[in-house]
Amino acid sequence: MADSTGKQKDNSVDFFLFLCAFSIFISILKFGTPAALPGAFIFPLNTAEWIIFSWPPVFFTTLSAVILLWAAIYNKGKLRYHFSYGSYLLCLIWFFLALFSFSGFLNASCNDFAVMQCFYIAGIASFSIFVFFISNSFDKENLIKYLLGSVFWAALIIVLYGLYQYFYGFQATRNTLSSFTGNEKLLLNPGFSTRLMQNYIFSTFSLTNTLSGFLILTFPVCTWFSYRYTSKIQFKYIFSVLVFTIFISAIFLTGSRSGILSLGLSTMLMLLLFFSKKIKLSLFLLLFTTVVILFYLMQVKGDLSSSIAVRLDYYKVALKLFMNNPVSGSGWGTFFYHYGFLKSVNSPEAAHTVHNYILNTTSQAGIFSGIFNVAAFLFPIILIGKKIYQHSKSVLTDYRFYIFYGLVSLFFHMLFEVDFQIPAIILTAVLFSFLGMLETGKIQTLQVKNKLTLILYILSAALITAICFFSLWILPARYKLQQLKSACFPIPILRTTNKKPQKKELKRKISHLLEKTVNAYPSSPTPWAVAGNFYLKQKNWVKAEKCFKNAIKRSPERASFYYKLAISQAFQKKLNVSVKNFKKAKDLFPNLYKKRYNNIMDKLNK
Repeated sequence: MADSTGKQKDNSVDFFLFLCAFSIFISILKFGTPAALPGAFIFPLNTAEWIIFSWPPVFFTTLSAVILLWAAIYNKGKLRYHFSYGSYLLCLIWFFLALFSFSGFLNASCNDFAVMQCFYIAGIASFSIFVFFISNSFDKENLIKYLLGSVFWAALIIVLYGLYQYFYGFQATRNTLSSFTGNEKLLLNPGFSTRLMQNYIFSTFSLTNTLSGFLILTFPVCTWFSYRYTSKIQFKYIFSVLVFTIFISAIFLTGSRSGILSLGLSTMLMLLLFFSKKIKLSLFLLLFTTVVILFYLMQVKGDLSSSIAVRLDYYKVALKLFMNNPVSGSGWGTFFYHYGFLKSVNSPEAAHTVHNYILNTTSQAGIFSGIFNVAAFLFPIILIGKKIYQHSKSVLTDYRFYIFYGLVSLFFHMLFEVDFQIPAIILTAVLFSFLGMLETGKIQTLQVKNKLTLILYILSAALITAICFFSLWILPARYKLQQLKSACFPIPILRTTNKKPQKKELKRKISHLLEKTVNAYPSSPTPWAVAGNFYLKQKNWVKAEKCFKNAIKRSPERASFYYKLAISQAFQKKLNVSVKNFKKAKDLFPNLYKKRYNNIMDKLNK
C-alpha cells in the first residue's frame, strides 16, 4: 500500500509538472504578436479561430494570473527544493517593475496605451512568480526535462512552420488573396499588404525581427536539449546537428540584420569568456569576418544605413522625452504620438515603440521603471554567468551555458527591436532566468524562507486580484472591439458565408456594435476610429465627423484623427474648420501630412 501510494504521489507530481510545461508550450505558440498596442486587432471570435490563429496578447496576462494561482496552491507555501535568493529577488524586481510602470499614467494623453502596458507588465510579474513556485516544487532533473522540453518542442514547431511559410506558405497566401478581384475588394492594412509581398519567415510571429529574437534566444538550449535527451548514442550527434542547422538557417532566412548582429556579438562574447586562449583568437577573427561579410551583403541587398539612421532617430527622440520627465516619464504612448513631430529622419513612419527596451520603458515610465527593467534581464545574466564559472568543470555540458548564451543574445537584440512587447519571447526569457539560477540539491524548509514565501503570497494575491478585476473589463471590451472591426472591414478569406448583409442592415449592425464597444471601452478612441474609417469608406461624412471628434476627445495627439476629421468636414463644405484640422494634422506629423496640407491650401487659394 505504501509503495502504491508513493507511486501515485509521484504520478500526480509528474502530471502537475506536465500541465505547467504544456501551459508554457501553448503560450509560446500562441503569444507571438506584440502586446500593449491598443490599435492591434487580435481577438479570435469563434472556437476555430482560437485553435488556428494567435491568441490576443492581453489574454497572456489573464492566463499568467490563473497559472500563478494554480502553482501557489500546489506549492502551499513550502520551499522544498532549490531556493535561491537570486530567484527570489528576481520575482521582486518584476513586481516592482509592474508597480513603477503605473507612473506611465501620469503624463499619458491617452489611457489606452497606459492600461495595456501596465496590464501586460503585471502579467510578466505574475508569470515570474509562477515559475518561482514551480521551480521550488520539483527536483532539478524533472524541471529541466519538462520545462526546457516545452520550449524545445514549441520552438521546433515554430521554426518548421516558418520554413514552410518561406518556401510555400506565403506564395499560397498571395495566390489566395489575389483571387479576390472585381467587386470583392480586400481591405487590408497597407503594412500587412506590403508584408504579404515579402518572402520572409514569420511563422506564428507577426514580425520577422521578433521571430529572429526568439530563435537566437532558444536555439542554443534547443541544440543542447536535442543532444542531451536523445536516448540512442548513435543518433545524438545527428539529431543535434540537424536541429542546429534548422535553427541557424531560419535565423538567416528571416533577413533580420539585428538578429544576425546580436547572435554574432553574443557568440564572440562566449568565445572570449569560455574558450581557451589557443583557439579563442582564431575563432573570434573567423566569426568577426563572417559577420562583416554578411552585413556587406545585406547592405548591397537593402539600405542598411537608412535603417540605422531611423533607429538612431528613435533613440534621440526617446532621450528627449526622458529628459523632459526623468522621474515620472513622458507617459505610455507618448513616443508614438510625439515621434511624428520630433523626428529628424524624413519618413512617414510612426513607430509604436522605441525599438530599445531600456529607452522604451525609461522614457515613458521614468527612471525607476527603467532601472528595474534593466535589472530584470541583467541580474539573472550576471548570476548565471557566475554559476557557470564556479560550478562547471566542462562548460559545454552544462545546460546553464546554453541558457546564458541565449539570454545574452536576446539582451543585445532587445537594444534594437521590440522583443519586450512579445509575450512568447519574454515568458521564455523569464523561464530561462529562473532555471539558470536553480540551486542543486534538496534544502530544508527554514523559518526565514517561510516568511519570504509569505511575502510572495501576498504579492501574488495582489497581482491575481488586480489582473482578474481588469480582465473582466479588458477581455470583453477587446472582444467587442474585434466584432466591430470585423463587421466594418471583413476579410473574405475568413468569411463563413457568401451572403452579404444589406446596406441598411449593415448600418444598423455597425451602429449597434459601436454603442456596445464604446460602453465597454469608454476611454478608448479605437472604436470611434474604426467606425469613422467605415463611414469614410461609405461616404457618410456626417457620421464620420462625429466619430473622429469623439476619437480626438480620447486621444488629442493622434495626427491621423485630425486628418480624417478634416476630410469629412471638407466634403460637407465646412472649409474653415477643415483647414484648421488639416493644419493640426500637419503640425503633429509634418513628414506625412505637410505635403498634403500644402496641396490642399494651393487648391483653396486658386
